Amino acid sequence: MTDASSIRHASDACRALLPESFPITIGVILGSGLGASADRFLNEGAKAIRYDQIPCMPKTHVVGHAGRLVVGHFGSVRVAMLQGRSHFYEGHDPETVTFATQLLAALGMSTLIVTNAAGGIRSTFQPGDLMLIEDHLRPLAAVDLAMHHVVNSPSDGLMSARVSAIDGRNLWNAELRTVAGQIDSSLRIHSGTYAMMTGPTYETAAEIRTMRHLGADAVGMSTVPEAIAAASLGVKVLGVSCITNVAAGLSDKTLDHHEVTATASSVETAFVDWLWRLIPRISAATQT
Repeated sequence: MTDASSIRHASDACRALLPESFPITIGVILGSGLGASADRFLNEGAKAIRYDQIPCMPKTHVVGHAGRLVVGHFGSVRVAMLQGRSHFYEGHDPETVTFATQLLAALGMSTLIVTNAAGGIRSTFQPGDLMLIEDHLRPLAAVDLAMHHVVNSPSDGLMSARVSAIDGRNLWNAELRTVAGQIDSSLRIHSGTYAMMTGPTYETAAEIRTMRHLGADAVGMSTVPEAIAAASLGVKVLGVSCITNVAAGLSDKTLDHHEVTATASSVETAFVDWLWRLIPRISAATQT
């Protein structure tokens, strides 16, 4: 169980390791195959803390997740990038899945950019496209029940009553989506609804047909718990899906994680350039 003392212990350790880097303003969670953003950040002078250096920080074991907290400056703005996340399908509970998000909030984060690799359900989506999340579906009730626990746990001093006001209209920040949609890029950028499944297996063709009927445009195995945790702490959230494959049953291809990471890697230069334009614009928009 994650409690306030664990988050304080972890945040104190980060401040001790890199005292000049905190507090942060913007946090970025990088999905599978999108870690090149943190690599570029390091090349430009940012510093890294390995997850195993942070007390209570869950380790990541998924291909494409390096397991580092990378912190530095975009001009006068302090930014932290999580190069790797935890997932339900690794056997983690909700407190563990959202630990890193709670840590970033404790380190000062007021805006979160949370990214993922996702399967495209909408017929016009192509691998390599980006989708700005405007709403979400949680087809598995277990996700809702688990997140109800983590945001209302009496032992968790960081979560607040603001969770009761969270819904699809104010979880995914419309102002941030507008800013993101105006960034020049070679990538095709859409807006749509993200469906979260817990994994570990990819969705069946029947599940994809159901999600399409319910209005989902893309599907993945992360992001919603982190967004709920962040919003419950008063953090503005921008969700971004990198469409890495056509969802199950919509093509003849067999899905596997290597395809996901390979597609994300193929657009990583364009994605990094887009993110580098986005962060200063978000900083300016949230300061006005």
